[in-house]
Amino acid sequence: MHAAGLAEALALGAALGILPEEVTIFGVQPARLDWSPGLSVEAEAAVPVVGNAVLNEIWSPHGKDSDH
Repeated sequence: MHAAGLAEALALGAALGILPEEVTIFGVQPARLDWSPGLSVEAEAAVPVVGNAVLNEIWSPHGKDSDH
């Protein structure tokens, strides 16, 4: 399971018959991929934005900007 990622998690859920009808994925594109400690300035700035989007998705029946 060390190399398991999103695709593997979704495939496993589907294989087990427990994948929900709809899956919402939130992500942040990293500014850099290295061994530096902490988040980049850009990623750190994205945390509250993504956090609010997640909360909006949880609290809203279909999400704020959903067209379904």
